Amino acid sequence: MSRGLGGAGAAALAAALVASSLAVSSSLLVATAGAGAGASVARAADTPPCSFDYCVGDQLPGPRPPVPGHPRAPRPRPGAKAGSGSKGGAPPAPVCVWVHWTQAESAFPIIPDPPSGEAELFLERCDGAVTGRVRWVQPGQAPPPNPMSPAQLADIVRVRLEGNLPAPRVSSSPDPGVAAIVGFPSFVAVDNWSGPVRDRQCDPAGGLCVAVEATPRLEWQPGEPGAPTVACAGAGTHFVSGGGSPDAQAGAPGACAYAYRSRTGVAGRPGEWPGQVTVVWELTWRSSRGGGGSLADVTKSAAVPRAVDEVQTVVESAG
Repeated sequence: MSRGLGGAGAAALAAALVASSLAVSSSLLVATAGAGAGASVARAADTPPCSFDYCVGDQLPGPRPPVPGHPRAPRPRPGAKAGSGSKGGAPPAPVCVWVHWTQAESAFPIIPDPPSGEAELFLERCDGAVTGRVRWVQPGQAPPPNPMSPAQLADIVRVRLEGNLPAPRVSSSPDPGVAAIVGFPSFVAVDNWSGPVRDRQCDPAGGLCVAVEATPRLEWQPGEPGAPTVACAGAGTHFVSGGGSPDAQAGAPGACAYAYRSRTGVAGRPGEWPGQVTVVWELTWRSSRGGGGSLADVTKSAAVPRAVDEVQTVVESAG
């Protein structure tokens, strides 16, 4: 059937559908009594409102990064792309589409009366199964858009997070512009550090929501040739005057510290080693209909250049 039904035709269709043995969940269709030539009337139950929103949670619990001073070891991830797998064994979310009703489509026990004799009926199917949600479309109107998939919603959140997550604001010891000393540890920390960030996106057309959590970890590339990437715990390390020797503080678990081995500003070397601090945000998502996965990391970096000097000593012998 390529056109809608109205009047006596709608009544005949409704009578045939009432006789159908198929059942639809009462939570999806709500019947009301009709009068006159119209058959029984029903309307799809309203889906709970689902608006676009954005939530940030600071200082939430999460895994600690590796101990600093060693190259970061690769860690298994649930997947590199949205929808690439389900974390924790959850099933994948269903894929839903709107289809035009024809005689070959599954019938409903009760459907709403059409707004006009020219209106066309569309049914929602999720993974091939009829959900019970229906829509009439008037002539000249576009068919209802297909609901977005969880992976599409997750990608929207990732793009928004990439624009909203801040670049790290870094402090260091020695202070920026002050040369480090060969063999003595330097320290870095991120002053605007936060805990995991949560964002959420919903598809108003489909009643589907996806929640994304971005968990940060801190890395420091000192910039000296051959230097390992330092995997720092939490926000990094501020050197504390009176809190023990620099070596002792640098050796504490999770310290974000590195001792440069070569001076700068000599033949063949730059005036500063081009260090860089990077906050890597690891993103995972969960669908309100089940399933989840991971997204590509979002990285935010800040340059931390460092000049390095040597301590010169003069040994004099008596006599």
